[in-house]
Amino acid sequence: MLITTLLKFAFAIKLGAAVFLLAGVAVAVYGTYLMTTAYHPFKTFDLIKNVIRTFFRLSTFRWRKAKALITDVSNLEVNKEDRAKSLMGVYFLFLSFVLQTVGAVLAVLDVVISLHATDGH
Repeated sequence: MLITTLLKFAFAIKLGAAVFLLAGVAVAVYGTYLMTTAYHPFKTFDLIKNVIRTFFRLSTFRWRKAKALITDVSNLEVNKEDRAKSLMGVYFLFLSFVLQTVGAVLAVLDVVISLHATDGH
């Protein structure tokens, strides 16, 4: 009974670490997006398409074409900044740091528990 409980606890720590870290990354991405929407000359899915196109060109060593694509986009009109939206992005970014810290603490706790269990204590 005790071993089953300890195994469940160890699994919960491992799963918690992964969930908190991944949630922190997702929240950070969203927060960064909110903070930078004034600089996006296109909608969300167009941004994603443009980033993919640019990185594809970079990954296939077509530097000039990637730079030309970025230069074209940099000449597009940008949005007026919605400062409330940008500030909300800062708050999301802060929350992401908290989530990632909790995930990192759980990961370290998992390592410590694993090391203690293998020492035979």
